Amino acid sequence: MKKLKDKISMTNTYYYPSYGSEDTEEKLMARWIGTRKQAKQGKGRSKFHNSDQKIVEEYGFSDLFEVVNRESDSNEMTHEVCKWIKENDRYPSEGAKGAEEKQMSQWVRTRRNARQGKGSGSIFYPSDQKITESYGFSDLFDLIDFEEKSNETTRQVCQWIKENDRFPDKRSKNPEEQRMGNWLGVRKQAKQNLSSYIFYPSDQKIAESYGFSDLFDLIDFEERSNETTHQVCQWVKNNKRQPINGSKDPEEKIMGRWLGVRKDAKQGKGTGYFYISDQKIAESHGCSDLFDRIDRESDSNEMAHKTCKWIKKNNGKFPNQRSKNKKEKQVAEWVKTRKKAKLGKGNCSMFYLSDQKIVESYGYSNLFEAINRELDSNEITHKVCKWIKKYKRYPSKRSKDPEEKRMGQWLGTRKTAKQGKGTSHFYLSDQQIVESYGYSDLFEVSDCKPNGVSE
Repeated sequence: MKKLKDKISMTNTYYYPSYGSEDTEEKLMARWIGTRKQAKQGKGRSKFHNSDQKIVEEYGFSDLFEVVNRESDSNEMTHEVCKWIKENDRYPSEGAKGAEEKQMSQWVRTRRNARQGKGSGSIFYPSDQKITESYGFSDLFDLIDFEEKSNETTRQVCQWIKENDRFPDKRSKNPEEQRMGNWLGVRKQAKQNLSSYIFYPSDQKIAESYGFSDLFDLIDFEERSNETTHQVCQWVKNNKRQPINGSKDPEEKIMGRWLGVRKDAKQGKGTGYFYISDQKIAESHGCSDLFDRIDRESDSNEMAHKTCKWIKKNNGKFPNQRSKNKKEKQVAEWVKTRKKAKLGKGNCSMFYLSDQKIVESYGYSNLFEAINRELDSNEITHKVCKWIKKYKRYPSKRSKDPEEKRMGQWLGTRKTAKQGKGTSHFYLSDQQIVESYGYSDLFEVSDCKPNGVSE
């Protein structure tokens, strides 16, 4: 019994001797226990001694001579596995990191072997099969043809690539694409004998039939990065600027994102690797600072100074986006992005308080304020009405007087807006103002003139 206890308590993990053991001593013990169990049940030719029961109880193994209902245990485990599959929407894997999943997968494998009459004396219970069928997993204990399964997945992946015009990414948020990307990574490793998985030549033939002969080739990431560097440098040369990831153009957006990742990699940030060869390529194109992180605040401050100087030079006039002057238009567009950034809008644009301080130092504290166009329009409407009252005529857009000319042009856009034409919006509040001055037809497109007013 001392020997038996030693055998049962190996490495503090308790298990009873097995018939299927390759160890002769363990096998003999298992057979002896089997005869004792039968004797306790009144079966066989041996007599059961109560003194044996007392001894096993002393060791803490009171159930040693009990006949275990293995079918009941197996049924219980079948239920557990089926519930796990239902929750996780997949069969347990032996390669899993989780101990529970790994244990379930190994148990399923022993059941499959038992069904084929293989394994160490393990019995397959038809009741287990009925349980799996009740859950809708009738093939759980079928032996899997892994090559056939791999072939099927290869076809699915090739079809996916054909439809999406790219390889699946394991970092994708889409579960199906993520699964395909992970599977493809494992297959590539297997082809290079870098894992315990088997690579099937039949998978390669399927990939070739779809025109993706390099599907299972390990990518030379440096070579691919070099190629993209050439493309980005050419784009920079053509467009006189770096691509941005906030662009509406899909090609520029992709390049902008890639460039951001490369810049982080150069700083030792992110998960990407920076290749010195990329830097050399950029230098050969005259884009040596391509992968340098720009001090955007410093650049923005510089632009704030330039804008304020432009306003000062133009007698306090703020730049207009509709201007025909290229420089003014450029400055106006920059101001617009700053206004959006201050409101927390726009494409990842950040508003710097240092810019606000700069414009305040020039006396243009409202430069980055969002304009209330209706209020502005109301103010001009009042001015125009007062002007008409004073001069008894409409302002003319052909006038040599700058103020009158501006009013005449503004009046023309308001009339067009009232007709639903042009890009401007017509405000009812403007109409109410002109009516209060007695010029209700001011925004009408006609030859009519307000009372006592000449054109």
